[in-house]
Amino acid sequence: MDFEKKTGNYCFLLRDYYEILRTLIDAFLYTERISISNHQCSNAYICKNHPGLGLQWQVLETTRLSRNAVNYEGAMISKETWESVHPKVEQYIIILGIAINKRIGKK
Repeated sequence: MDFEKKTGNYCFLLRDYYEILRTLIDAFLYTERISISNHQCSNAYICKNHPGLGLQWQVLETTRLSRNAVNYEGAMISKETWESVHPKVEQYIIILGIAINKRIGKK
């Protein structure tokens, strides 16, 4: 986290957390034999069809758009932006990990 503190740019943390989240969403959908080719649609699918997970569309969409701005426009991510999404993204990573383990029979 030294880079972030020195530069005030949290782009790498946001991007890496988003990739973890994306991988877990894909893995969760795979347990249903669902394969969706773009992030926005898979985020919408999981929010609409699995409300019990508690994933909020707005959080996923804000994080996705921020990640896209980093990847495609070279945007910087401020500490404030990072802190606004980080707690929820971290919570969603835990929720999805537990849900996937239940689906594949692990505790």
